Amino acid sequence: MENRNKNMLDYIHDNIEILKKYCLENNLSVDKILKSPRCYNKNELYVQYRNTEKKANNLKCDVPAKILLVIRKTPDGMSFEPAKDIIDYLGNN
Repeated sequence: MENRNKNMLDYIHDNIEILKKYCLENNLSVDKILKSPRCYNKNELYVQYRNTEKKANNLKCDVPAKILLVIRKTPDGMSFEPAKDIIDYLGNN
């Protein structure tokens, strides 16, 4: 029985093979995705881009973090919604 109290990060780690398959099919780096800044709740995880050149002012910046990938828990497993330029940030290069 599924633990309904698990957050999306736990769900991703429990189903890492699905993420690995998606990354392999789309030439993305699993490591980059797992190391990227993110926010999440019980059903969605947002992989974000953080500009490291502006490290000191990140909290003062009024510009929201760029969303690179949205991963959602669905009745069929996981769905992925990539940004158009995802390969530039999370590509396997």
